[in-house]
Amino acid sequence: MELDHLTGNSGGESKVYAEFYKNPVDGKDHVRMGIPGDASYAPDFEATEEYQARFPKQWELYKQSLDQSKGQIRLEEVAWIDQATLLQLKSLNIFTVEALAGVTDGGLQNIGPGASAMRERAQKMIEEKVLAASSAEKDEVIANLTARIEELEKAAAGTGRGRKKAPAKDA
Repeated sequence: MELDHLTGNSGGESKVYAEFYKNPVDGKDHVRMGIPGDASYAPDFEATEEYQARFPKQWELYKQSLDQSKGQIRLEEVAWIDQATLLQLKSLNIFTVEALAGVTDGGLQNIGPGASAMRERAQKMIEEKVLAASSAEKDEVIANLTARIEELEKAAAGTGRGRKKAPAKDA
């Protein structure tokens, strides 16, 4: 992929910011890309099937007219990022905590003093989010399985095909 050499990452899309939009000049769908932490690289292409396949989540959200950062933490929601820092990060194609957490060491240099600590703080926020989500998902799965077991037991009891109790053993 053409951006891999810039991200230092094979399958570098995880480090690439991609946003689909309707180009007002030609009326076609386009994709604007960038590397978080690097304001100098911001290509803009027509949204061909290749780009739609490379960024399927963003493409699907765009088609539904939804925020393409859905499921991510927008920097505006983070209390420890002040307005000046927010503007600076946005100018460097960093719009979410996830993008900040994935900024390369070279991108940190573009941000300036305190960037390494911000990246570490963002990484910690994501870890906490993942742990909270996985715990909630486990609880939901357990609740669903418990409800399903109860349904099956009720259905089995109605047909007389429920569990048979083991005969009592004589001592």
